[in-house]
Amino acid sequence: MFEKVLFVLAWLVLGLAAAGVVVPLLPTTPLVLLASALFARSSPRFDAWLRTTRLYKRYVVPFRETGGMTARKKLTMWGVTAATCAVSFLLVEFVPARVMLAAVVVGMGVALVTKIKTITPEEEARRRA
Repeated sequence: MFEKVLFVLAWLVLGLAAAGVVVPLLPTTPLVLLASALFARSSPRFDAWLRTTRLYKRYVVPFRETGGMTARKKLTMWGVTAATCAVSFLLVEFVPARVMLAAVVVGMGVALVTKIKTITPEEEARRRA
């Protein structure tokens, strides 16, 4: 029974990750990692399948291989999120929603600086080769 719950959660998380490809506020890489962990515990067959998908190869493999992100990728990710949140901030007059949007932008910036290692483009290329 527990495996079935994990399996359903894995698909839900994977769906969010897929949406995160086009919705900047959803962090694609961590969600795909979480889906992989959930599949590994509930269905090794689907975990193996996930690792062959373009989504996994594009977002997770480079991060796992390099152990970090280039400053340019971090800045791009943060910039797109900040721009999206800024538009929402201007369109929404509900103060708690504005506070939440500001917290997302600040929190993501702090996480990118403090939690994810910054690597050079050369290091990224060297580890991929």
